Amino acid sequence: MSDSNGMHRLDVKWQGLFKDSIDSKPVGYNGSPVTDRALSDTAYYECAYMCPACDETKRFARKPLYPILFKIKTEPIMTKFNDTDCVIFNLFTCPKCHRFFASLKQFGTLDLRDEQLMKPGNYIYPALRELALISEPYGYDEWKALVSKTNGLAIM
Repeated sequence: MSDSNGMHRLDVKWQGLFKDSIDSKPVGYNGSPVTDRALSDTAYYECAYMCPACDETKRFARKPLYPILFKIKTEPIMTKFNDTDCVIFNLFTCPKCHRFFASLKQFGTLDLRDEQLMKPGNYIYPALRELALISEPYGYDEWKALVSKTNGLAIM
């Protein structure tokens, strides 16, 4: 679905906006990721982030059991969080807890580019590990339907 500006709109039940809450997978991590057939024929691919929502008590020093998030690159997408319009890009999902995560480009009228790092023509937006919109967990069938819907928003 597109809004009046031609930008795609995504309706997700966002739970919160979190700073500095997503870790990268450890260097040398070669565990097999938790995956799901729902991700098999999509543009989602394994990325460098671990799911922050899955149970921390199951993490061991040598072999973390956090599932690795799967990422899809997208054009900017409009969504709502607490009645505020947001522009997101790069969607992520966890095949274990069935949550979605998004990188933020704009919150309301606030453009989130880091002015300190900008050079002419080079725009830096916060990485997911710095600022993330995190959804509520979905039931399997609803998550699978959203995976399918968001796959259509991929940049190929």
